[in-house]
Amino acid sequence: LADWTIATATGTITRDTTKYKYGTASSKFVRTANNTDQDLSQKFTAGWAIGDSISLASWTQITSATSGMSMQLKLTQRDNVGSFLASAVDNSTAIGTVFIQQLLTGLTVTADAATGTIEYMITLRGPTVGTGTAFADGCLMVKASTIPKAWVSGRNISNHFDDNGQA
Repeated sequence: LADWTIATATGTITRDTTKYKYGTASSKFVRTANNTDQDLSQKFTAGWAIGDSISLASWTQITSATSGMSMQLKLTQRDNVGSFLASAVDNSTAIGTVFIQQLLTGLTVTADAATGTIEYMITLRGPTVGTGTAFADGCLMVKASTIPKAWVSGRNISNHFDDNGQA
């Protein structure tokens, strides 16, 4: 989870051991900026082949939020110069005390994106005037048309969501 730790004028993303779905920690998003252009997000990029199906999942929990705040999971295809090609998105606005919603999204890599990148991004976003706190855990991106249910909902997590198994 070290790669998920950031601090900006928008807020912070940190490792948190008080709330988690798997293992002993999750990523905590605290948005403090009052500007929609200041959404709090973290992203990673990866290369894929033409025709690859990519699926993305993450469990989310919003514990406090201004009306209109949401957690967003997004996959974006970009070509070799970074131009936008397509995206797939899932959102959660549910506020609760447990990890109640699994966000799922996916797409198929086009010919233009094969020489570019796929961005995997999770964002705490909100209205113009808005703050909030949320958590993300069990984030997983796979080369498949759907998320293997045993990986994200079983008791024995095969790719180790414990801290030692985090990439």
